[in-house]
Order: sequence, then C-alpha cells, then structure tokens
Amino acid sequence: FSSPGNVIRYKNKWLMCVQTYPRPEGEKYGNGNSRIWLMESDDLENWSQAKLMYVKGLDVAKENMGRMIDPYLLRDKDNPDKIWCFYKQNGASMSYTYDLKKWTYFGNINSGENVCLLVENNKYILIHSPSNGIGFKKSKDLKTWEDLGVISLGQESWPWARGRLTAGFVLDCKQVQGIGKYLMFFHGTPEDESITFDTHASIGLVWSNDLFNWK
Repeated sequence: FSSPGNVIRYKNKWLMCVQTYPRPEGEKYGNGNSRIWLMESDDLENWSQAKLMYVKGLDVAKENMGRMIDPYLLRDKDNPDKIWCFYKQNGASMSYTYDLKKWTYFGNINSGENVCLLVENNKYILIHSPSNGIGFKKSKDLKTWEDLGVISLGQESWPWARGRLTAGFVLDCKQVQGIGKYLMFFHGTPEDESITFDTHASIGLVWSNDLFNWK
C-alpha cells in the first residue's frame, strides 16, 4: 500500500485511503490492477486491514473496475454524513457513500493526478497535478468547474525540480496556533521523470495566506 491521500474523522473512527501499485514485471508505473483501499483506526497508531473501496458500485467486480490510484476523501460541505472519494481514473473520478460500503459513481472531470480538495467560502477548491506544476479548479456543486490556472512556484530556479514539479497536497492550517497559513507539500525531480522515477525525488514545502501567492 502507498500514496495515502489523507486522513479524516468519521463516526468515531479515523479513516485513511491508500492505493496498491503493482509492478510485478518491472513496469515503470503501477499496472492495470492498481486499486484504492480504506483503512480504519481508533487511535491513529493501530490500523485495520485494508478494505477495497468499490467506488464503481457493488455490482462492478474488482477485476472490472479499471486502474485507479491517488484516492482522496472529502466530507460533503452540505451533508456531513456524505463522504466523497476522488481518484485518478479518466481524469479525476468521484464517488460518494453514506456508509463506507455502498458507493455511487458520480462522474469525472478533466484533471491531473494527486487530487486533493478544500472547502472555502462554500465552494470546493480542487488541487491537482497536470504534466507539470500545480493546478487549481473551483466548483460549488462538484458538477461545474472553473479552471483557476496552473502554478510552478520557483521551479525555474530549483535544479531539484526542473524535470517536473508535481503531487501538490494542501493542508489548511489557518486555525492552527503558530502557523495560521495554508501549507503545500509537493515533490520535484531534477530531470525527465520517466528516467528518474525510481531514483530521484525531493519534497518541497511552501506556505500561503490565500492559496494563490506562495512562499
């Protein structure tokens, strides 16, 4: 298991979404059997065995679900009992559940990978990674999206990220004492990622007051 999207609190449990990324024949990237899974915890230290998320519906068999990676969990902004899962498949696909067992597929949007989301001013802000840089989109209903553009931060002056800057994850720490900002973690590679995928990766950290101006 790898690439945990995030951890959320739901009905007295901690939930963490993860992916499998099989490469049995030495494939450069996870093959068509890549799937997304859910783990639970009472204390953030001891985690349950991972359970497959049937995000296409219980009537779609595991082998027919298609390749999916990069899960991210989100509580609906208008209904706290409704949980969304975003994942990389045909752009960013999304499904929802009310019990963590029965999922309903909702649709997909044109997006890069490593999606994460925030709720700001009663709107969803989606952060994603296109071929290079960190992209932002905005929606009030998860159906219609406004593209807010792509940023590359200080990539042009960072040798460790000149090949690709990607995988941005934004954490809202505005209410955390001593921080009071958004934090973004991301990674960079010094040259073509297809060459250095297994050997070179650096983690970067930037911060912002407004999600669009970063230091």
